[in-house]
Formats: sequence, C-alpha cells, structure tokens
Amino acid sequence: MLRRILKAYFGGKKEEEGLNLSILRISESAKNRIKKEKKLQFRIELKYGKDSVSYSVGFDSFKSYDSIEVYPVNIGLSRRDELFLRGSQLDYDESTDSFLIYPDIHVTALDSFRKDFVQFNINRNLIAPFSEERIIGMDRESFQSSEDNPFLNQIFKHEFVQSLMIQSNTISIEFKKETYSKETEEILADTLLKYLTDCGYPLAVQNHEIVTINPLEISYISS
Repeated sequence: MLRRILKAYFGGKKEEEGLNLSILRISESAKNRIKKEKKLQFRIELKYGKDSVSYSVGFDSFKSYDSIEVYPVNIGLSRRDELFLRGSQLDYDESTDSFLIYPDIHVTALDSFRKDFVQFNINRNLIAPFSEERIIGMDRESFQSSEDNPFLNQIFKHEFVQSLMIQSNTISIEFKKETYSKETEEILADTLLKYLTDCGYPLAVQNHEIVTINPLEISYISS
C-alpha cells in the first residue's frame, strides 16, 4: 500500500502560451525530498474515472514500470500515466510534507470582433491523435446529452451556447443571438478550466460519432 502524502493542487503556474507537451517536470524541492528516501521508490499512480482523475503519490518498495522517459530522480510511473501527465509539474511542500501536482492548464480568450462568437486557446490538445477527423463540430440541434461525453455535456449545459468547433488546441463557441457578454465568456472559460483540471480527456471521432477518450481505453505497447 502506498504511503499517501499527496495534496492535489490545481494552480496556475505561468508559462508561454501554446501546446505544453513537455514530460513531467520535477521541482528542486521535490527532487531533494525523493532523494532522501534511499530504500524506497517514489511512485505516482493515477485512477481514471468517468469525468475525473485522482492521484496517489508516495513511497513503496521498488518495482519495474514501462515508462519511456528518463527523469532526474527514480520515479515509478506507468507509460499511460506518464503520457497523461505531460505538461504537468510535481512539486513538494516541506511545511506539510506533501507532494503537489500542477496540471498547468491555461485557457486564453482570443480577440474577436464578433459578438456572437468566442475563441479559446488552450495549452493542451483537445482532439486525440487517432481521431478520424481533425476538426470536430457540433451544434445544439445535433447535440444529445450522454454521460459518456462529459466534455460536450459541460459546454452545452449553458443555454446560450449555439454551436462549437474544435481544432487541435483551439475551441470556437458560437452564442445564441444577443446572448454574448463578458460574463458569459468568463463562464465558458471557467467551464473549460474545470473540465481540463478534473480530467481533460480529449475528444475523437470514431465511426462517425464524437466520443470522449478515457486513457483506460487506450492500449500502450511496451518497447
């Protein structure tokens, strides 16, 4: 059993805009804490729910993992979890003896002259690389609520949303007539940020349907 010493912290550590696909970054304080444990291995294990991810972090006996990156300290991390944690940072709080994981999600509203439309840039891919289509669009008339698609549910729960289009790490959202305001824009930004920090599962088109891709549905082959 892992000795759990995790505090999940979703914060906003600033970095340049654009896709953040770097391997898990490890702060100096986290490195130093991990190095102090000479007889135990530091592990990070993720549990993937339908619309949220939980983290278990701590020290346990050594075992082998199928991770592909080389880290500055010995970390037990599966390939699935390693890929999911790209762009995140591991930190350590000495005052509470807690490890903290920062997803480092940034949602930025882009300038637009239209009053029925807003576009957001996000530093994560919103579409899975194996999607049958690279651009995903949906309007309110076509949308059908499904517990298997938490992303679309979260967007279309707002009655002022008329349609959306997603490409790579950009999402464009059209408002119903005369419903745009700075407040509705901020509501959408908060909705995107919450979804991406809770789980951030990407979308894909499979068999002509838009689906949310849970990492548990992906097979990783060890090399």
